[in-house]
Amino acid sequence: AERFMKILQTNREYSRNVNFVNLGYLSGGAAGVQAFSKEPKTTKQLTTSGVNAWATPVLQDVNDLSGFNSIFLLTDDLETARIWIEQTATARKKTPLFVVSSAQSGPMIMPYVQSGQIAGIIIGINDGAPIEQANGGRPGMARRYWDAYGFGLLTAIAMIVIGSLWSLVTGWQARRKEQGAA
Repeated sequence: AERFMKILQTNREYSRNVNFVNLGYLSGGAAGVQAFSKEPKTTKQLTTSGVNAWATPVLQDVNDLSGFNSIFLLTDDLETARIWIEQTATARKKTPLFVVSSAQSGPMIMPYVQSGQIAGIIIGINDGAPIEQANGGRPGMARRYWDAYGFGLLTAIAMIVIGSLWSLVTGWQARRKEQGAA
């Protein structure tokens, strides 16, 4: 979150603890999420910079999860997504939950979108690249990963083709030697 705000959002001049707050790691797994959903002010009192999070302009009027305009969950783990979706449902009330997920766990999170428990989802680089392009107008991390993935696929295909041709040529040469020796 800090890297995103510092590097990718520099043209918007967001200030830590003024326009956004980083509450950091929430320990405790499902119990930690449930505690945060019921009493966020007592569960996570300080920001990552050691400031009282709930005294900042961003969070001073927020008393519970329903006080947020929206909640974004970034995860590559199905179990983490499931915990956040299920443990915070009551406390969120009408606050929308958006999930950014890896391509691996995204399809298993889709039923939560279809049932209306998640307001929206971005799955993997394939969904992230167009959003990144529309947001910044220039290629970023998703594009670089996508290019590397494409290059890797092309390299694998080239190796398969070359290996197949090599096998074909050596097999053909072996048969010719057998026919010449007979």
